[in-house]
Amino acid sequence: MKIDPKIKKDLKERLRADLEQKKRRITVVCAYKIGADEIEALKEKVPLLKTGEIKWQVDSSIIAGYVVKVGSKVLDLSLQGQLQNFKKLIYGID
Repeated sequence: MKIDPKIKKDLKERLRADLEQKKRRITVVCAYKIGADEIEALKEKVPLLKTGEIKWQVDSSIIAGYVVKVGSKVLDLSLQGQLQNFKKLIYGID
């Protein structure tokens, strides 16, 4: 079965556009609601935040800091994440 080249090209362009849109979708989880000055400071530290559309979430279980999610990648800058890493280090948990 042969696929129409136009359909194949349109599908390829659609998939590429969807992938680019997902790359620009960023979720930032904070321990508390942050102000505009903290948002600007965070954007200076993580330049990727300047380019995408950001969804802000509040989750007090991370105790302090931030968790930045871009697609399937996660940058955990939270106190909870650091405590979990420390626990793994102390107890030798993988």
